[in-house]
Amino acid sequence: MKILITAPFSDEGIALLEPYAEIERCGWGGVTSEALSEDELIAKAKSCAGIITEVEDVTAKVIASCPPN
Repeated sequence: MKILITAPFSDEGIALLEPYAEIERCGWGGVTSEALSEDELIAKAKSCAGIITEVEDVTAKVIASCPPN
């Protein structure tokens, strides 16, 4: 299982999730301090079971583009 995190998230929080899922950090709170575009979020989220986000817009198009896991 993979979780996409684009929100600010503590190292302690990441450590709690890591035994259960592969973590990918990017976007606003993950790495760049820049929000992902809708298309960028779709590309990243397609392979993820979950998304933790703060700034990026999770639109109907994003949700429809992500197959159920």
